[in-house]
Amino acid sequence: MIGRSGRAWTVRAGQWRPGHLRPHDGTRPHQVDLVGDESGNTFGALRRFADRRERADALALLGIGGPAVPALLDLVDAAESPPAVITAWAPGRSKVPLDQLIEPDDLLAQLHAGRRWKPAAALRLLVPLGDALDRFAERGFVPMELSPDHLVENGGGIRLVGIGRHLYRPLEGRLPDASGMSLPTTQMLCGAVPGPGAGRAEWREAQIGMLLRLAGWMCGGLAPGSWGVVDGAGQDEYLRASGFASVPYLVAGRLAETLASAAAVERTAEAERRVRGASCVVLFDEAACRPSHETRDEWKQSLVGERLSASVIEVAKDRVRVEVLADGSEKWPFNVYWQNTPEGERKATRFIDLTASYSVGSVVTVVVTSTRPMTARVVAGAGVRARARRSVPAVQVNPESVRLGLLEEHGPDVIAVAALPAHRQASAMAALLSGAGWLMLEPERFGDVLATVRRLAPSARIVVAGRAGSRLAAALPSDYDEILPGRARGPRIAGRSADTLPYLNDPDLNAYATEVLKGQGGAAFKRRTFAPGWALALNEDTFKYRQGRAGKDQGRQLRTELDEITALYGSDTELLLRIADMRGRPGLRNENWHQMRVRLRDAASVLLGMPSSGALRNDLMHALLTRTTDSLHGDVTLRLLPVAPRLAQIYDPESRLGDLSLQELLYTREGVRRLGLLGRLATALPTYPVASLLDAVEPLEQPLVDALLDVPAPSLQFLVGRLGSDRLFEVLRPFVDGPDLDLLGQYTPTAWRLLLEGLRQPEHLSALGLGWALVVERDPDGAVDARALLEIARQAGVEARYAVRALLEAPTGQWPRLLASPAASAGWLRTFGRLDLAPVLDAFPDAADLLPRFSAHVLRAAASAGLRTDLLETLERFAAGAGIEASDVVTAFLNIGAVADDAPVFAAEAAASWTAAELAAGVVLDDALAMLIEDPGRLRTWLVDGENLPREVLSGVLGTQPRSLGVGRTEGVALVELLEARPALLPLIRDLVFPSQRLRLLRLAAGHPEWNLARQTVRDALPGLLDHPEAERVLALMLGGDLTFAQARVALNRNLDDSGRALLRTLGPLDPDDDLFAVASLYGAAMARDVAVLQQTRPGAAAAVRSWGDRWLPLLAGPSGAPIAALLARFPCPSPAVSAWLRAAGQDGLTELGHHGHALLDLVDRADPHPRDAKILGDLLQLGGDAAAYRLIVQHGLPRRLWPEVVVLSGRPAEDVLLALWSSDGWHPSPAV
Repeated sequence: MIGRSGRAWTVRAGQWRPGHLRPHDGTRPHQVDLVGDESGNTFGALRRFADRRERADALALLGIGGPAVPALLDLVDAAESPPAVITAWAPGRSKVPLDQLIEPDDLLAQLHAGRRWKPAAALRLLVPLGDALDRFAERGFVPMELSPDHLVENGGGIRLVGIGRHLYRPLEGRLPDASGMSLPTTQMLCGAVPGPGAGRAEWREAQIGMLLRLAGWMCGGLAPGSWGVVDGAGQDEYLRASGFASVPYLVAGRLAETLASAAAVERTAEAERRVRGASCVVLFDEAACRPSHETRDEWKQSLVGERLSASVIEVAKDRVRVEVLADGSEKWPFNVYWQNTPEGERKATRFIDLTASYSVGSVVTVVVTSTRPMTARVVAGAGVRARARRSVPAVQVNPESVRLGLLEEHGPDVIAVAALPAHRQASAMAALLSGAGWLMLEPERFGDVLATVRRLAPSARIVVAGRAGSRLAAALPSDYDEILPGRARGPRIAGRSADTLPYLNDPDLNAYATEVLKGQGGAAFKRRTFAPGWALALNEDTFKYRQGRAGKDQGRQLRTELDEITALYGSDTELLLRIADMRGRPGLRNENWHQMRVRLRDAASVLLGMPSSGALRNDLMHALLTRTTDSLHGDVTLRLLPVAPRLAQIYDPESRLGDLSLQELLYTREGVRRLGLLGRLATALPTYPVASLLDAVEPLEQPLVDALLDVPAPSLQFLVGRLGSDRLFEVLRPFVDGPDLDLLGQYTPTAWRLLLEGLRQPEHLSALGLGWALVVERDPDGAVDARALLEIARQAGVEARYAVRALLEAPTGQWPRLLASPAASAGWLRTFGRLDLAPVLDAFPDAADLLPRFSAHVLRAAASAGLRTDLLETLERFAAGAGIEASDVVTAFLNIGAVADDAPVFAAEAAASWTAAELAAGVVLDDALAMLIEDPGRLRTWLVDGENLPREVLSGVLGTQPRSLGVGRTEGVALVELLEARPALLPLIRDLVFPSQRLRLLRLAAGHPEWNLARQTVRDALPGLLDHPEAERVLALMLGGDLTFAQARVALNRNLDDSGRALLRTLGPLDPDDDLFAVASLYGAAMARDVAVLQQTRPGAAAAVRSWGDRWLPLLAGPSGAPIAALLARFPCPSPAVSAWLRAAGQDGLTELGHHGHALLDLVDRADPHPRDAKILGDLLQLGGDAAAYRLIVQHGLPRRLWPEVVVLSGRPAEDVLLALWSSDGWHPSPAV
């Protein structure tokens, strides 16, 4: 199909999902197709609408824009299709390339595949959607159908799709009909659409409710309608059952803001929940585990108050200088003044002379009372020799090994907290712990963490991995466990002494790499695979077995297994340990790895979503990883995972359901489905006794179980007392193996009551299918006769149940009109698989008579364009006179954009005759009709001057007489022959306004017959191309070099060679300049393209890269790239060394460059300073300094107060400057460094 842009679009695959109205087989009606353009690089979504008014609403919605709305690519007005638009295809998380995509990849597909979100993550993801909904509301749109099948998530972004179902304009009374809702939408709305008299506030409140239900569905995986009653307090309970700590408070008009606030609240609540449920907290203080040596100040402080032996080394009248001798070579000299000596204490009035009482070399006893300030006193009695300075050895402990052991013992409720010094934040240990999920904080926050644990989880076990530092020790309770390698009587973890945990004393993972990885893999690989490798080493028998196997292939397969298990289960370390332990069991260790990998991949989404409490997850893990005759993944994902929270609570492996226990049911597809139904019942009836639910499910035959799996919760509540009745199975028996079971997902208790107790015309149920009960429910007045539906199906040649589904998809108000025109309805159903012909019946009440003469596609397009029966008959007579099909004429009439007022021109017989002649001459029907409408006088000219056909043709093409443009007869005939041979020139000529431009285009085409001018690039370049003084050379460059008009002008103006033209093609629509060409010359076309893209948001980027080098590109692309590009573009780089210096100097260098400009660059170029001296250079330049002054300051460590004098004296020899500074204020120069 051709869009208004002129691009041809091809339907690649139909995106459809069986819903409550869609058949599983036969035709598959759908509203959206994946389409691609001719290049194969652009993919779009073809979205069809009932009429042009509905499409106009959709265009208004798309025009509001925003990140949550797909971009509009094209409009389609072809007669073969309803009014349609093409928007950019919003790709989901499917791994299939777009050109091969056939299955849905929307948010619902992810939920069905087992993906779940935490409440905070779900609310954060919906922030852009909330912003879009507020902007929609400002324009009168209030979308309600926010179900997962109308949303696409990818990479943390979300897009709103299914645009046709979001055109709710309640204040104008324009709402999509409920009959077109998808099954997921009905399961989420549950009838909660405001009534006709509701105001704006009620609609926005209902919309907020839909947004909350969507968030609950994303977290819990179970649709609201399958959970229970979700209106009022039921919605709050649904959200809490889905994992929310509280009901988010959202405000219309501030949805984005309140969603973000609610996400923060949920994140805090999730953290508090984890702490409250923590059974163990493990702490690690790396600074305390590193080797340490007592500093001299610490050693002195430790000796305060002790009686120390000291030698007198100097005596004055008023003081004694003593020296404390310590073990080793440590000495501590200090002064003791006369006031602190025994002589001073005995002073009366006489003068004290300490030289009379002490002599050098004598031994005294001193007591130090303070080190800052230093005070000590000489005391009587004997003293002891001071101890030597202490050294504390390092503790080699791997805290992750401790955490894994605690997870093995306590389950997932283990919190790990670590503190690393600031200079160790980028260390291998930091990478190991942060990647494993440890909470990283500062050491001074240990007290806050432990206070929180004592408040929220007073019974939690406290474990310290390694030595506790002073801050941590001060906050620890008295009953904590300390794990130190080599301590034989340490605490026990995972049923063994903590000292025997694998790789406890291997913080660098070197032993692990040697024993498990066979020395292969880098540091990141060691960290990534440590958890499963640790679990393998925990079981000594399995470890020895796997080591023996690893010797055969140097551990290649073992490394692959560990890496695969981590990739699948790394987000839940506790589950990963269980998986690794099960893989090491004797029954599974010999399983073929390729088969086991498939099972592990299939089981990942299920097991990650299962509650860790109870026995269900462990039993299910065993069932999914062992060999079974059935492939259980699909049934477990769809049937057990959504009801897992409730099913895990009631699951007892030994409870029996019939002849099998619940554990045994996990190994067969039928058993899984039976358990799924049990979970659905337990979720819908939370107060119902479990034994009663088991009794209700036990007698059901398997076909009935399959039929009830997708029944909404209200219907299950209605049926729970009837599950064992013969009547239920008797009614459903004809349909249990058929394609109608999906309609049970739409059944309400009323529909079930009708089906089981009082259905109208029940004798036709088997033929019409389960949809007949829905028809009767929606038609309480009895307007629909089952025999009328059977007749429509007979005439359409389809099964009657398809007619019922199509009727359910049409608005109930249209049913009487559809049934009153059975022939038209049958033709519509046969062609489109739908009964959406009410607009056609409005335009053509005699549609049944018109269908044999016109196709259904033509009637639909004609009704959309506003045509009526009399106009169709006019076009029909015209078609007969021209000898062509009436449907082709109407199709061409609509494709050229004609309206009803243009139809009378075709009433004359001459019009048909002229068109027949034109078609015989090779003119396309669309062009012939367009010429008749645009120039009605052409008929008279053709009748009068038929012999001068070439001249008249050329006159019509040029829009004036050829002679007025200097075209002779010979040239005119040649140009007409050119047009006959190359009719593709006509659309190009028609786009031109002036006859001179049209003539120049024809002459260019005639002069170069080898050129193919019928290209989109040429058409886009008109008429500017023809007005260019060197149009021929430009056109040659466009066609020969595959350039656009703008690129060809640049190539011509710059006289570019092949490499330059290749650069233009690489840049595409981006404007080149001198800097970009220089970048391409220096670094290649690929770099120039990246710089050109960057320059769109970073003006000056090209000049910066040209002058400063390509290594600046990552910085220019960063968040601060715009000011950096602007700054660098102002100053050319003096040399590569200056560029390297400025990169190393970072923000300080850029700041000083902005302040001082060329002066800073000249100084750097001459002085070659260290990058850390950027601020020094800035301060020096403010004083007027130069390179000589900088060298003096740095080499001699001159203090800042002397810098002004240094700047003044910098022209003199260095020795003179230093001498002048020395003599000025007593400063002593330091030796040069």
